[in-house]
Amino acid sequence: MFRHKPDSGNYVPGLYIPNSEWEPEKASQQVEGCLKKFESKLHQQQKQFQRCYTPPNTTPLQASALSQLRNHNKFIIVPSDKNLGFTILEREIYIQRVLSDHLQKGQTYKTLTELEATAKKRELQYRFEEYLSKYFPSTEEDEDPDPIAIFLRRCYRRDKPNIAQFRATVKVHKQPWQLRPVVAKIGTYIEGLSKWLDKQLFGLTTHVPTIVRDSQQLRDKLVELQLPPNARLFTADAVSMYQNIDITHGIQVMTLYTNYLRSHRLLPLGFPTSAVIDGLKIVMRYNIFMFGDTHFLQLIGTAMGTSVAVVYANLYFGWHEINKILPRFQVELKRLNHPHRFIDDFLGVWLGPTDEQWQELKNTFNNFGLLKWEFEEPSHEVTYLDLTITLKNGRISTKTYQKPMNLYLYIPPHSAHPPGMIRGMVYGLLRHYYEQNSEREDFLLIMSLLFKRLIWRGWDKRFLHKLFISSYERIKTKAPSRAELAGTLTNLNSHRERLFFHLEYHPSDIPRRQIRQIYEEECQDILQSKIGISEFTIAYSRPSNVADMVSKSKLFQVEGKAVSYYIGEAST
Repeated sequence: MFRHKPDSGNYVPGLYIPNSEWEPEKASQQVEGCLKKFESKLHQQQKQFQRCYTPPNTTPLQASALSQLRNHNKFIIVPSDKNLGFTILEREIYIQRVLSDHLQKGQTYKTLTELEATAKKRELQYRFEEYLSKYFPSTEEDEDPDPIAIFLRRCYRRDKPNIAQFRATVKVHKQPWQLRPVVAKIGTYIEGLSKWLDKQLFGLTTHVPTIVRDSQQLRDKLVELQLPPNARLFTADAVSMYQNIDITHGIQVMTLYTNYLRSHRLLPLGFPTSAVIDGLKIVMRYNIFMFGDTHFLQLIGTAMGTSVAVVYANLYFGWHEINKILPRFQVELKRLNHPHRFIDDFLGVWLGPTDEQWQELKNTFNNFGLLKWEFEEPSHEVTYLDLTITLKNGRISTKTYQKPMNLYLYIPPHSAHPPGMIRGMVYGLLRHYYEQNSEREDFLLIMSLLFKRLIWRGWDKRFLHKLFISSYERIKTKAPSRAELAGTLTNLNSHRERLFFHLEYHPSDIPRRQIRQIYEEECQDILQSKIGISEFTIAYSRPSNVADMVSKSKLFQVEGKAVSYYIGEAST
């Protein structure tokens, strides 16, 4: 972790919390001196830019309205599902629908009294401390502490008072509209354990042959196929997958799957099976959260909002595929070909008619715990993820699919983003479309639509014309693939001779090139000769945006109309 010192393994990317009490030693006088000069000169030159008046992106009336809507007594701003912007609802209707559609519907959640909530949280703390003592006894006082133990203990110490918050997004694309439940677990100590579990289980997904990472990986596999004349495509969608995985059954399946991998010598050496299974029991059985002033406990389903939820659900149904579906329909009957699944979306090739064996396939899918699947009948064209997939003469072609209600809310030119943002976005989208579309005509169509939509968002036509031409030329010259870029990024991330300078972006602040010039004048030679720093990277973070102003995880409650009021009203 530290330069010129052996790596003790105390730094695990993604699983590290800095020690707030640690004070680094002073560097040499030359190094400390050049950094102070850099800081002084930077502040001095920043003042010249900060004198300039920068008009805000919103009018005073708009800013006032946004501020009032954040904690409005009658209305609430709720994010829409599928990136369809924001929805304004009456606060009372929103709370009542959350309760009637989710938190007080069926047996999925239990409403906790204050006494029950306190007891349950104490029970969770006891279980967590017991878990740490059993599997991660190492402490920071040890000579060579376990980095995961330190991470989990720091999470517990820092986030012990925090409680997850429930909210809902609006499915405006459904008729009538519905709510999608969301639990914000960030900032809770259980989420720390969930992150570790996610990293442990993710490596096991490689042994589930159906799982695909994204639509591009899927397409790369499909376009190479030569299928027989009786082949057709079909899709299936799991119904509320996360909410329909029984906790006890899910833990049993994880145990069976890890035992299966161990018996086939596929389990990674030293894989902490017991710690993983017991950790899953804690995360899944103690998903406590608040909606307004009321506590709830999730009784059924994958613990919402946790990092491990996706890989857990993936492996859960993956076991059924490995154990039942593939042996029967792919190996024995040879009717199911090239099965692929992205979490709760399944794509396969069916050979022959939709006969009794097709019905048997659907029954087998739906005979696993509480989970149910909805099937589309086999055809020569399907929509899957963001692709339209067509089977013709035994070959598969694809083109980009975009949902009819997509609002195409691209970043407008007046937004406070670095100038390179639009260049990277256009190049990235065009490259994605280029890889997705088998036919040149389809690519040109989607490219022209992107051009028009960016103009509608306020971008200058002449600027976009030059940008699109240069991006297209880069794509045609066979620039590095995504896999190659990922490898490059990995090398950059592991390169210790790089210094990152973080600051919040402002369009009227000192330009990047001027910051770099100050660094080169004051620090570059000294830092390179003394501590080996060869690269200087300016990393911008975004300022607050409209979404931050109007939407938040914790529910604002009107006096006398808290969530508990509506629960009491419903019970009378």
